Amino acid sequence: RILLLVGTPGGGKGTLVSVLEKVVGEENICELRTKHLDERFEISRFSGKRLLLCKDVPGDFLEAEGASALKKLSGDDLQTGEAKGSNLGIPIRGNFDICVTCNSRLRVRLEGDAGAWRRRLILIAYEKSKPQHRIERFAEKLIAEEGPGILRWMIAGARAHLTELDVHGDFVLSDDQKNRVEGLLNESDSVRFFVEKKVQASPSQAATTDELVRAYSIFCDDQGWAARSAKQVERALGDLMLELFGSRIGHGIKREGKPFRGYSGVSLC
Repeated sequence: RILLLVGTPGGGKGTLVSVLEKVVGEENICELRTKHLDERFEISRFSGKRLLLCKDVPGDFLEAEGASALKKLSGDDLQTGEAKGSNLGIPIRGNFDICVTCNSRLRVRLEGDAGAWRRRLILIAYEKSKPQHRIERFAEKLIAEEGPGILRWMIAGARAHLTELDVHGDFVLSDDQKNRVEGLLNESDSVRFFVEKKVQASPSQAATTDELVRAYSIFCDDQGWAARSAKQVERALGDLMLELFGSRIGHGIKREGKPFRGYSGVSLC
């Protein structure tokens, strides 16, 4: 799975990851760089590793062109890596655990494959306020004082998950966990989600582009989402309105006697 730790800056995400590094072993970890995943030598860096980490990434981290490669790296796909100065291919099995931390809202480059992301993502939201008093090198302090207890806790969790795999064949997520992932996917494809929820076929009516963009912005505010820019929305609307309603953009939608760009045969719900 791909674990996303998202939310409050200074809220404990980095401390958790630092503890994980100590337990898993730094020699078993490699930094993940999505923008380089399409490059020929990048995946060979993961040979012999177990955990791929990305810390404090920007909100568009999973929208980079190479982000789709994460599905292969966590989906048990066999790939061939290349090492510099060698003609020998390095077999890389995509059975990595992946952990990403981000202080802002993430969005995913879905490319029409929301189902694959849905099967792989687990999202933990850090929503509590940042502690007033920061503890220097807190992860090291925790390991020194509570290390045996932390290890026992992790082993208990691992045993519980092995039982979960035997019974269900996968992680069993709560409804809240599923809803967080679904919200992330819907926000990542927010224009489509808006059109599917708020636009309907109406043969005798029409909607201007400006009306649709304004309604989209209000819809995102209601959902607590970061809206796409007006230009991004307009570009996405062209394909979506044709796909879902068979409506192409026109220039003769009348409002107060003046022509506007928009779509015939549709209306806002």
